[in-house]
Amino acid sequence: GRLSGRGGWAVVRSHARPTQRRQVVTGKSAEQAAELREPLRARRGMNCGPCELWFGETAGVRQVTLGNGTVRAEILLDKGANVRQFWHVPTGARMLAETHDWAERLAEFHQNGQRGSCYSDCYEGGWQDVLPARAQWEGGAIGDGAGVGEAAIIPWEVKRVVSTPAAAHVICRARLPQCELDVVKRFGVRRQSATLRVETTVKNTSGRSVRLSWTQHPALGGDLLDDAARVWLPGGEPRVRRRNPGHQDNGEDGHSSHSSCTEAALGWRSADALLPTCSADAFMTFADVERADAALLSDARGVGVRLRWDALTFPHAWLWCARRDSICCIAVEPSTTYLPETGPRPEPEILHLLRPGDSIRTWVELSSFTWESRVADHAPASGPSLFGSGWS
Repeated sequence: GRLSGRGGWAVVRSHARPTQRRQVVTGKSAEQAAELREPLRARRGMNCGPCELWFGETAGVRQVTLGNGTVRAEILLDKGANVRQFWHVPTGARMLAETHDWAERLAEFHQNGQRGSCYSDCYEGGWQDVLPARAQWEGGAIGDGAGVGEAAIIPWEVKRVVSTPAAAHVICRARLPQCELDVVKRFGVRRQSATLRVETTVKNTSGRSVRLSWTQHPALGGDLLDDAARVWLPGGEPRVRRRNPGHQDNGEDGHSSHSSCTEAALGWRSADALLPTCSADAFMTFADVERADAALLSDARGVGVRLRWDALTFPHAWLWCARRDSICCIAVEPSTTYLPETGPRPEPEILHLLRPGDSIRTWVELSSFTWESRVADHAPASGPSLFGSGWS
């Protein structure tokens, strides 16, 4: 393998044997390390039911559902392999945001022939994969509008299904019609684990090079986003902040001039304080996150949802907060770019090169957790063993 482009994106050549990389945290005191390990106890109160997987339809759209006694996920095969919803099974709590008319949106998508021009068409909420966010190749490009996140709007083909009491996974594949990338996703759960793990491989099977950026779009919310909810943000350097669509609120150096933007990056914050007070959405980006880790906690329910991701692929993050009649959510979005081109002093756009035959392998996880009030002011743990992750 080799490192290519800004942000240290790992690109694996088709003729090279991929190597595993481990992130090592240094410079931490023993007290800090203990604080990071202690709070999230995903196994506390876990239902150890067997894994299950089944197919069905939602509003006419093909879907596959997989889960165990602790978590369950519904994946829309006909609409981008989007994770429509992620549940905490013991309480029945929905952990992803939904638009109030999500069923009507999906029915509209189905009636339109299950096609759209970009990921936000017929948006129903949930977790979408905005691949690509931007792309350039000889003779073509994807920017604002048509083609943005085309992976999240096209039908996916099921290639393999495995379902046993110990583990269940489904492997799906799609070829992106405009940028001509081949994408394979593996959605998996394990018994005695509160985690949905999504592993993605993107390969350039075309005969030309493609430069692209890529963003995950998990909208956290659902039943967890109540008046007393709190959010753990991944840290990083604040870059772009928009109070209203199309407006940047930046300091002269390109960093946000609003103090709450900096504070919001440091750890646990009130969800209500992050949500906008008007109908205009709030948006900001952070460069070089400190931890590839975010969470939303409902103190009232004693249940939270945690997002973890591969920081080698997604070193930056976007934060989108919405409080509208149609949807209320806090979306922490792992990304390959912090959008330096959109600041008052635009810098070059961050696009990563995929030559013919190159491929990228990465992962993102959603987990549920329960939390005792006495540890609620600490940070999420960074160790994957608490969530049964670290799969090979």
